[in-house]
Amino acid sequence: MNYLVTGGAGFIGSHLVDKLLEQQVKVLVIDKLTYASFQWQPTSNNPNFKFIKVDISKREEVFDRLKEIQDFLGDKFSIFNLAAESHVDRSINSADEFILTNVLGTQVMLDFARKTQALRFLHVSTDEVYGSLHSGEATEDFPLNPSSAYSASKASSDLIVLAHQKTFGTNAIITRCVNNFGPRQSLEKFIPRTISRVLSGQKVVVYGNGANVREWIYVEDHCKSLISVMNRGQSGQVINIGSGERFSNVEIVQMITEIMKNETAISFVKDRPGHDHRYALDSSKFRNLVDNHNTITIRQGLRHTLNYYEDYSKTKMFQEEFGLMENSYGS
Repeated sequence: MNYLVTGGAGFIGSHLVDKLLEQQVKVLVIDKLTYASFQWQPTSNNPNFKFIKVDISKREEVFDRLKEIQDFLGDKFSIFNLAAESHVDRSINSADEFILTNVLGTQVMLDFARKTQALRFLHVSTDEVYGSLHSGEATEDFPLNPSSAYSASKASSDLIVLAHQKTFGTNAIITRCVNNFGPRQSLEKFIPRTISRVLSGQKVVVYGNGANVREWIYVEDHCKSLISVMNRGQSGQVINIGSGERFSNVEIVQMITEIMKNETAISFVKDRPGHDHRYALDSSKFRNLVDNHNTITIRQGLRHTLNYYEDYSKTKMFQEEFGLMENSYGS
C-alpha cells in the first residue's frame, strides 16, 4: 500500500514518513511549509518519496495536483491526514488559520479521497477535543468539550470526517492522541521550549501554578500506532491513543532539569485564557486492537529529545527560532 501524508513536513508527520519509508512503500507528502515544518533531508534522494508544496485549504490547488499524485502513488493509496495548525496560544491570538487548515482543509482532503477512491482516510486528532477532566479518563464516546479555537477546530474536523463516512461510505478512521514530544518539534511547544530555555541559561516559564496535567507519548511510538491503526482499524471508528504517563507541567520541568543536571528556576506567569487543567485518555480500545506500541518511557524519550536539542542549539537556525518564541510558554 502506498500513502499520501498531509502535513508530512511537520513534527509528527516527518517521523511518520520516516517510519513508512522503512516499509519500502511509496510516500507522497503535501505540506504548505509553515514555520513549524521540518526540512528533513534523509528522504530527499529516496525514489519512493515525493514532496509537493500544497495548502490543503485551497481546493483548486489540491485538485490541480491530482494527476501528479496518482502518477507517483498509483490508483490505490491511503491518506494520513496530519496537516493542522496546532498551537493553542496562536489560536487564542488569531483563529482564522486554524479554521482554514483544520476544518476546511479536512473537508477538501475528504473530497479528494472520494474523488481518487482512496483505500482509507486516517484523520489524526487530539485529546484536547474532550476538554478538561477533573477526574477519570475520556473514552471515545465522551462528550466533546473544546476550550480553545484549536481544539474546537479539531473537534469540528472530527465531526466532518464522521459525517463524510456516514454520507459517502468513505473508509475513514479518527485517532485522538495525547501530547507528543521528541526531536524536531517546534520550540514553541512546552518540552522543547523548556529544554531550550535551560540550554540558553534562562528561567523556565510556566503558566499559572504549573499544576496542569498532560498525558505524554514519544513521537515514534505515536507513529507506529498510527500505522497499526491504518492497517487494523475499522471504518467509522474513533480510537484514542495514549500512554498512561501523566504529569503536571512542573513535574515535567523537574524531570528535564534533573536529566540535564541543571537546577534552573521556574518563573510562573499569568495563566492563559481557558487553560484546561487535566487531560487523560482511556486507550483500552487501542490496546485491544494492536500490540502496545508505548515502548519508550517519558524519561527515555526526554533523554533522546535532549540529545537532539543540545545539537540543534549550536545552529544558527536554533537562535533564529528561539528568538521568535519569547511569548510562548507551554502546554
